[in-house]
Amino acid sequence: MNGKWNLCPGGGIDKLAPFVRLFGGNNLNVAVLSDIANGDKTKIENLKKADILKAGHFYTCADFVDQIEADVEDLFDADLFVEILNAAYKPPAKHVVTRESLMDAAVTPWIVKKAEALFKLMPPEVANFDHFGPYRWLLEHPANLDDDTLAVQTTLDRAQRLFETFNKLLG
Repeated sequence: MNGKWNLCPGGGIDKLAPFVRLFGGNNLNVAVLSDIANGDKTKIENLKKADILKAGHFYTCADFVDQIEADVEDLFDADLFVEILNAAYKPPAKHVVTRESLMDAAVTPWIVKKAEALFKLMPPEVANFDHFGPYRWLLEHPANLDDDTLAVQTTLDRAQRLFETFNKLLG
């Protein structure tokens, strides 16, 4: 932790209000990054109106990608996420994840939901998909983000916009 800001999972949109009140009551500068689904729009507006966050301190992952609904995994370019899935789970050759197989796996804009659906079709020798699996692999192989590919650059550009946005809130 760098002392200027710390990440802390909040447990979902329904748990954010009490979570933010807990930290806000201690005079901490709190900002939120949340996933967003169509059913969450009213919840988010209510949270913003509750005046428990400073104005402009609530963002959704959709603010940083070209989607109406988004989760943190959607910050990854689909091609990079495919590479990470294949490296992390090592499916057999006939079940290698492709962009097409991932995108066609479920009717949802959320890439993680697509991965969940796709991995339900994998043979038993492939580990079950879990949300931390791709991140664990990436933490163990960070040099993959040094690749000079469009997928890596797109992902890093999204991450940079997100960090710049939150760093501005430190004021």
